[in-house]
Amino acid sequence: MLNSASRKLKTYFIFFASSIVLASIILMYFFYTIQRNQSNTISFIRNLKEISVNLKQLNTASQNYKNINHSDDFYIYKHDAYSDKIYFFLNLLKNNTESLNKQTSVINFDISVKFNEIKDLFTDFETDFELLNENIVKLGNSGNGYTENIIRTEQKTDKILKTYPQLYNHFQKLKKTKTNLLSIGNRESEEQFLKEKKAFLQNIKQNQSIFENTSEKQIVINNTADWINTVLQFFKLQKINGTSYYSGLYDKLDDLVFESENNIADIQDIVLTELTDKNRRFLINYILFTILFIIVFIVIVFFIYDFIKKQLKHTNNELSELVLLNEKDNINISEFEKTKRLIHQLKKDTEIKTKFINSLKSNKLIEIEGEFNSDDKLGNALNNLRNFLISKDDERKKDEQIKAISDKHKDGIVKFGKIIRQQFGNLDNLTFNLLSELVHFLHADIGGIYVVDKKENSDLLKLKASYAYDEKKIINKEIKIGEGLVGTCAADKSSVYIDRVDDDYIKIVSGFGHTKPKSLLLSPIFVEEEIYGVIELASSGTFSEDDITFVETLSEDIAYTLSYLLK
Repeated sequence: MLNSASRKLKTYFIFFASSIVLASIILMYFFYTIQRNQSNTISFIRNLKEISVNLKQLNTASQNYKNINHSDDFYIYKHDAYSDKIYFFLNLLKNNTESLNKQTSVINFDISVKFNEIKDLFTDFETDFELLNENIVKLGNSGNGYTENIIRTEQKTDKILKTYPQLYNHFQKLKKTKTNLLSIGNRESEEQFLKEKKAFLQNIKQNQSIFENTSEKQIVINNTADWINTVLQFFKLQKINGTSYYSGLYDKLDDLVFESENNIADIQDIVLTELTDKNRRFLINYILFTILFIIVFIVIVFFIYDFIKKQLKHTNNELSELVLLNEKDNINISEFEKTKRLIHQLKKDTEIKTKFINSLKSNKLIEIEGEFNSDDKLGNALNNLRNFLISKDDERKKDEQIKAISDKHKDGIVKFGKIIRQQFGNLDNLTFNLLSELVHFLHADIGGIYVVDKKENSDLLKLKASYAYDEKKIINKEIKIGEGLVGTCAADKSSVYIDRVDDDYIKIVSGFGHTKPKSLLLSPIFVEEEIYGVIELASSGTFSEDDITFVETLSEDIAYTLSYLLK
């Protein structure tokens, strides 16, 4: 009873500990998310402050542009360091604003509206500044500006109109309204100048006949039109620059800075409020999710435990067919304990079988009958595998031996072909080198090459080259075709191999005299039924079938060479 309660308590503790671990992981994720949101917000606010600093820098650059006396290069190149600095800060503000607007994790609709308002303010200021800069360029420097152009045009017009008192007096009246327009610069003075301009042009049109010639009339009309346009352009520039009656570009910039800073302050408040709300919602969701997840987790773990228990029971039944346990040890034990014992027994059996398999790898083949139960299918299969590997190993060794001999003979054909080519013109050197190399190649002991005497007696074989025995002991240096083993070999044009030769027989029929070899190989040298000689080899060992085939193949190559040399 106590044992069962202890097991249940242990199980519950595992469930509880797992839930605590899971809750801790979720809590860590919660703090990580809060920290990430705070970090993003701090970065966002820092960038907002940077935009505010850029606004102040833009304002300072604009005041410097307004108060500076531009150099002559400004009117030539239409920009200088002061105007470039304004454009630099404008672009910097637009880029920073656009970059912040893309931070979707912080931006909401209200913030996006504020950003768009700031961007619109930048756009309006940039448009007005481009117009101001263009008109200041047109204004020119002190030698060629609007003021100088107005004065010069007035002087030219006065000089011509002095001869026409009516028009002259009217022009003087128009000049007074011009002075009021440029000095006072209010709407009434602007309307008065436009009214007087219209009346003066109408007066010129009505009194065209008073001019002495058409050329003089046209000069007055052109000078007056240039003068009027210059005055109006200059007044427009004054309005953009700012007067006591008109709010200029620089005043608008002050308003832009003020309004943008208010928007930035509003954005900061929105961001901080949004962060607080987001953290609060996340905390509530975290608590609810954690509680729900712990409940679900406990239920899932319970079902997993039950599933594992059933699977273990099924696995134990399967293992029982491979491993036999003492029935007494299986009474009143859990499935987990039974699995443990089965695995332990399986481990012992596996170690024995592993030892056997390792012995197969190292070619130390062993028998394992008696170490397993008679019903051990795997043990019996391993024994069958052992026998199969032994037979396969024998076959492999045999194949390797055949391949090695074949490769050796292929190399030998190439090697002897090289000797034939090198010694082609000298029969003595050719036969000696071929024989000495052949004796070493086949591990023979002695050998000789007999060549047919084509010039004196074509039925006689003469010993042309010999190897590894004393010349004085040679019995037959000349053999007739058809006599003895050598002659018979030449006559039959077929190889002769004797692997057990009686000593006396060899002394009688062999050309080696008192030498007592164990085996003898004779191969005819012929081609197209024409006999050219015989190769004779003797060895204390034996010659294989591959050796005989090799010598026959070499004899054919030598025959082609002798057919040419013995003509």
